[in-house]
Amino acid sequence: MGDRMEKKKFFTRYTAAIIMVVISFLLLLFKLADIQIARGEDFRRQAQDKSIRTVDDEAPRGKILDRNGLELATNVQSYTIFMMKPEEEGEDLNTVIERLVDILNKRNEKINDDFCIKIENGSNGKYNFKFEFPNNNTDAEAIAQYNEKAAKRWKKENGIKENYTAEQSFYYLKDIYKINPVQKEHNTLSFIRQIMVIRQMLKDRQYEAYKPVEIAYVSRETAFEIMEKGLYLPGVDYKLKPLRKYPFGDMASLIIGSLRKVPDSKASDYVDRHYDISTDLIGRDGIEAYAEEDLRGEKGGRTVKVDALGRIVEELGKRDPIPGNNVLLTLDSSLQKVAEKSLDDVMQQLRSGKLDRVSYPYATRGAAVVIDVKTGEILAMASRPGGYDPNAMAATGSIDLNTWKVLSGDKSLYPEIKNPERIPKPMLNLATQSPVPPGSTFKMISAIAGLETGAITPSTIIRDLGEYKVVKNFPGACWLWNYHPGQTHGNLNVVSALKVSCNYFFFEVGHRVHLNNLTKYAKLFGLSNEPTGVEIAETPGDVANIEAAKATAVLISTSSTLKDISQPGYDKEIGTFVPTKEQEKLIKDMISSNDTSVSKLKEAGITSAKIRSRIIEGVRIAYREYNNQWMELNAAIGQGDDRFTPLQVANYIATIANGGTRLRPHLVKEYVSPDGTVLKKVEPEVLNKVDLKPDTLQTVIQGMDAVTGEGGTAGSTFRNFSIKIAGKTGTAQASGGMDDYSWFAGFAPADNPQIAVAVVIHEGGGKGSANVARTLFEHYFGLDKPAQTVTP
Repeated sequence: MGDRMEKKKFFTRYTAAIIMVVISFLLLLFKLADIQIARGEDFRRQAQDKSIRTVDDEAPRGKILDRNGLELATNVQSYTIFMMKPEEEGEDLNTVIERLVDILNKRNEKINDDFCIKIENGSNGKYNFKFEFPNNNTDAEAIAQYNEKAAKRWKKENGIKENYTAEQSFYYLKDIYKINPVQKEHNTLSFIRQIMVIRQMLKDRQYEAYKPVEIAYVSRETAFEIMEKGLYLPGVDYKLKPLRKYPFGDMASLIIGSLRKVPDSKASDYVDRHYDISTDLIGRDGIEAYAEEDLRGEKGGRTVKVDALGRIVEELGKRDPIPGNNVLLTLDSSLQKVAEKSLDDVMQQLRSGKLDRVSYPYATRGAAVVIDVKTGEILAMASRPGGYDPNAMAATGSIDLNTWKVLSGDKSLYPEIKNPERIPKPMLNLATQSPVPPGSTFKMISAIAGLETGAITPSTIIRDLGEYKVVKNFPGACWLWNYHPGQTHGNLNVVSALKVSCNYFFFEVGHRVHLNNLTKYAKLFGLSNEPTGVEIAETPGDVANIEAAKATAVLISTSSTLKDISQPGYDKEIGTFVPTKEQEKLIKDMISSNDTSVSKLKEAGITSAKIRSRIIEGVRIAYREYNNQWMELNAAIGQGDDRFTPLQVANYIATIANGGTRLRPHLVKEYVSPDGTVLKKVEPEVLNKVDLKPDTLQTVIQGMDAVTGEGGTAGSTFRNFSIKIAGKTGTAQASGGMDDYSWFAGFAPADNPQIAVAVVIHEGGGKGSANVARTLFEHYFGLDKPAQTVTP
């Protein structure tokens, strides 16, 4: 009986098990059928989508040429190694990358490295975050603040704790990516970082996995070696890609510009414009930036099928790229080279003491501009120290940390230089971005203001008495008196005053015409805070004017007044005074309007007589500052608040030379299609015309002509020069204990003007700039023997 029961239980359990197996099998068959039949098409489509990738073919970027067709920026065909993101990542991926990096290193190829964690001092490992700054700002504090914000954002995007240092972030990613090189000799900090760079590039592509990651520009030999070893490098391939090339290196680099990565702050803008922000390089400065839309062209590409390891197995389609348009500049490369070399040579002579009786050890910075007076075309624009070689970033679009420090003028590289103004900043274009006092080159404006207002006539005589005592307590005197006490220029008219650059004469002119008229005529000639309109970055200066002086004086006086009256214990009888918003506004308004009404302060609830007295004092201090006759005297000789760039000065001289028509200075001459068709010519653009009396410009030009003649301040420099030059020297005082700025501005020929020139040498003393100008005139008119030629 018991045995039968046991057997029955056994068969029951067995039967149940069989039934469960059958049911499970049927469910599995049903699921497989669903996958194969009902949802099979969906899965096949998804698998196909994962296996189809797009490989872009870059459009050749348009060339940048000088006015004679000489190539300043062009392209060379190069090989680019790229990697398809595999479906599965892990240690096998690291092994492939390790093999690839090993090949690249052995062939001295450079990885496209814009990874933000930089390591200095090799194995000693000084870790830093460094991000691409949106522009060429060289301000160390601004760069540091940008880096801090960018690092915070980057850490958040990569799941890294906000308080992690660059070093901690590095090792966090090393663990996340499981980077442990197989080969012992690869277990170095630099090699590990190279693997990390590529892993990070792949990670950054995670939302565009259908696109390959470009690893490096390489030689033909390297590309072929990688292909030969393709079995061990799944997902790695190469393509031909145009590489930007600048045949003349750093020559005119601040004008031409460079290609760089798209900055994070502008990523969304460029995505909307159909850029691939992971690989595309854009013009970030100079003409490369200005003409980006004309130069960039239109990409082509291939649609390919890849296997699970990322290897291309089939090409499905292809579209040819469309090259960008060429841009013809107004620059004359030969004249540009002369301008750069002449500045270098003259500054070296100034530093060594060979050009003057004393040496100028800090004569390391200068600029020169040459303009066609009839068209506004810029024929040369030099800035020293000499820019940078844009070829260094043409492949990767980034600059290594040490190079960036040099280019941006990092003060840590120059511990012996105490004045930050003296630190060389090669990325700062001194011709357009560094306004400085113009010195006596401004005196033609003073002369024009005097002649036009009737304060003087061409025959007016003013006697130089040395020290100018017409305005009480004014400390100014003629330069001749300062160098040789007791000596003066005697009786002068405006022509002879320009010839010898007599400060006393122009102090008197400034006193007669007043600051508002000096400002008026300066602005008519483009000497103001308005940009010139040139295509590249500029920071215009400004002319001394009541509005700016008043704004500054009111701001300073208001700030100091509020600070004083708010100090604890300023008036012990009332305790600490904290002005309300309404009281602060009243104080500022009173200072701005020179209002000394005590009753208004009482009505506003300011009960302390001491505080009211301090506020009235603030009103009077501000008024004395902006209603100061000294300002117009200093402005009349190009000192005080006058600040202009060499480009502004060159254009002002060109306006005098062409009879009073102020043209927009420009660098682009033509836009030309790849087949040579001229798409657009840039015509001269009139900004304004200066309506002057018939004899005003004639008198001023006569004075400029005398400057370069016998007895003029530039007479010795231009002695026996075969072409008549009209010019003006300038020696402008610098602040902070620095040596004077050396200026020369002029045009030639004096009787039939063709070109205008402006030259400035920072801390060059009184000489030097005229020597550079002479060299430029010599070359332009073919007087240099032998004439200089330009070759890459």
